[in-house]
Amino acid sequence: MSGLDNIVEEIRNQSKQEADEILKEADAFCKDYMNKIKKDVEVEVVSIEKKALADRKLYEEKTVSGMEFFGT
Repeated sequence: MSGLDNIVEEIRNQSKQEADEILKEADAFCKDYMNKIKKDVEVEVVSIEKKALADRKLYEEKTVSGMEFFGT
């Protein structure tokens, strides 16, 4: 290999190493971000489930109250 070929090969190797490092950092960032989003979604789902349960209980109470009112 000539000196120029060696320089080109070294540049390719360095570029590959830098690209690999960037991809590793991006992967770590994405994993951290996804974990945060999962936690946020989990909290939101629990909140929605609690509200749905409260709405269901309120509906049942009103239904029973209505039946009692009409003597059913």
